[in-house]
Parts: sequence; C-alpha cells; structure tokens
Amino acid sequence: MISLERWKTLSRRDQLGHTASEIKRAMAAVNATERQDMIGRAIALIDLSLLDDRFDKLTINRFDKLTIKKWRINPLMLLRLREELAAVYVGKEQDLQRVYAAL
Repeated sequence: MISLERWKTLSRRDQLGHTASEIKRAMAAVNATERQDMIGRAIALIDLSLLDDRFDKLTINRFDKLTIKKWRINPLMLLRLREELAAVYVGKEQDLQRVYAAL
C-alpha cells in the first residue's frame, strides 16, 4: 500500500485514477477473495485522499488561480464513492460497474 506522504504528492486527478484502477481491477477479478481485496484497497485509497491536507492550485480562468486544499472544499464525492464501495464490500450491493461509472 502506498504511504500517505507519497499519496499527498499526487494530484486529485491521479488520486482518482489510482482509485478507479483498483475498482476496474475488482470488476475483472476472477475470484471473490481477490475482488474483496481490491475493493478494500480502493476504500483505503479513498481514505488516504480524505486525509490529504496539501494544497492544490485550481485555475479559475487563465489569469486567476486559487489555492485550496485538495479534497477539503467538497469531499462529498469521495464520501459517496466510499459509501457505495463499502456496500459492495459487505455484500449489500453487487454492481461495481455502476460504482465505476459514477467516477
């Protein structure tokens, strides 16, 4: 598993990309144990993203840039994604394709 310090160096887009990759791998998993492990890793990556308190530059237009904390301005997307993955993890939901499509 990647460390929090290394995770913080990634952009929001890269963090989401890594999380989406774990979900995609879980969709292609051959057995249930592998699938559970990959979903667990995706949830762990979301948790790392929520712990990321570093600042990111957000471009408003070509002249103005705003510096914000990566996920602090609106963590709702990550929290909802985590909730959906947790439902799959515990067996309440089976459709990983729908979760992946939400990304």
